[in-house]
Amino acid sequence: MPEPVNSHTQAPRASLNAFFRMLANSGKANSLEAGGLVRWQTAIAHPWFNGVLISRPPSGDETSIIQEQMAYFRLQGVDSFTWWAEVGISVESWADQLLHQGFTLNQGPPGMVCDLQDLPAFIPTPPGFTIRGVHDLPVLKDWTETFCTGYGLPSSFIHPSYEIFAEIGFQSGLHHYMGYLDGKPAAAASLFYSDEIAGIYNVAVLEQARGQGLGAAITLTPLLEARAQGYTLGALQSSEMGFNVYRRLGFRKVSDVTHFQLVFGEPTQK
Repeated sequence: MPEPVNSHTQAPRASLNAFFRMLANSGKANSLEAGGLVRWQTAIAHPWFNGVLISRPPSGDETSIIQEQMAYFRLQGVDSFTWWAEVGISVESWADQLLHQGFTLNQGPPGMVCDLQDLPAFIPTPPGFTIRGVHDLPVLKDWTETFCTGYGLPSSFIHPSYEIFAEIGFQSGLHHYMGYLDGKPAAAASLFYSDEIAGIYNVAVLEQARGQGLGAAITLTPLLEARAQGYTLGALQSSEMGFNVYRRLGFRKVSDVTHFQLVFGEPTQK
């Protein structure tokens, strides 16, 4: 049965669904949309950048559809990919068939929302900290390196991530922000507008700059801009490190962004 859709509890998932559709539409992604299924595959070796979004419940035995996606990603040399259910579609309705093919069910990350009217006016930061929007490709290169490094991603992610975000460009609903400490890149974040939701993505702070409120500040700035644009609801998927930071900004957990993941090489049930 379809899940009841609540604008607050489903906002993190709705934002993420739209983000994945944006990835699929990128000129740097190989994508397919057919039969209530969207698939995207990118050069970024991360399961969230290679996946399937399903917008219908199973209509019976879906083994051939599932195995078709598995075969595609295996052929592309992808080590792991994710399988997501669109808002309104029960994740559990796909569980039996996906688990039978070797997928695991991930109960997370935490989905959080906040009323943008409740945001603090500012976050105390060191005097030398400034935040600027990213509006050109040279700065986007610096932003990508800062994000990947601060988030602990492999350096091999930097170039393909830059290429995808450069292809998406600066006129879409995705906006990037760079934080500078004493004139040097120190923090990164993104804001993604979709479905009347201001979604926060890609928050990262370089290790040497942590513990000074930079993560909270670079999350707050884009949300204040979204509020000025008339948005009232903020949403994000939280990392373990960021959870308490977001709570102090007024976010609260409303859901788990549950999804499936397949890692090739694990045993597949027959």
